[in-house]
Amino acid sequence: MNRMILAAALMLAFAGPSLAIDRKTGSLRSVYIEKGTFAASLSGGYNQLGASGLDDATQYSLFGLIENVKGDLTVYDVHAGLSWFFADNFSAVFRVGYSSLDVNLDSSSILNTEINNKHITRPRLTVAAGSRAYLPLFDSKVVAMFCEGRLTGSFGSSKSYADSERGKEGTYNDINQFALGFYPGVSMFLTNSLAVEVSLPMLEGGYLQQKQFDGQEPTAKAFHGYVNFKPNFLKMNLGVVLHF
Repeated sequence: MNRMILAAALMLAFAGPSLAIDRKTGSLRSVYIEKGTFAASLSGGYNQLGASGLDDATQYSLFGLIENVKGDLTVYDVHAGLSWFFADNFSAVFRVGYSSLDVNLDSSSILNTEINNKHITRPRLTVAAGSRAYLPLFDSKVVAMFCEGRLTGSFGSSKSYADSERGKEGTYNDINQFALGFYPGVSMFLTNSLAVEVSLPMLEGGYLQQKQFDGQEPTAKAFHGYVNFKPNFLKMNLGVVLHF
């Protein structure tokens, strides 16, 4: 589905120069967005999966490998951004966002191994700052490619627990992550001030640190350093941007 969205966006990008939108942004055709412009953006996503049988005697089977599946998964995120164009086609960007992952696995059986009563919740707050450059396609004032470089800090937690007679029992994690990435994409104006855009991570590197608690005391630490150079279609971002 994400690849279909990207393909549709690229088709719109090449069709964009023929759209009748009167964007008077100066005399130069290569100026996509003028110096001094501000922009506010909003993007988000929501996914929910659930599985159960039609009655107590039947359960859902996934790929024929995971049997007796009963539970649900919910993922959502929302991001807001503010940009200031300090030069034609170049902007400084500041973003904040919030995301959450919730998993409730009541029952499952993987290769005759029972996994029941597992719950995970993982909220996260992100703050990012960076810069973006636009390259108009065919000198268009309607459609352009862009690349945004930004430094992102993520701060959150996760809980993994099971319900018992004594209440919720499990582990708690503090999670801190810092990443530097480059995010190319396509922007297209629908009106003189309103644009839609599609972007995805292309190059990311960073560091993640995790501290685990069991009860009230810290019990373990884990870290992950990484560099990824490939499109990540799972993190594709679709947004709406208002210029003023």
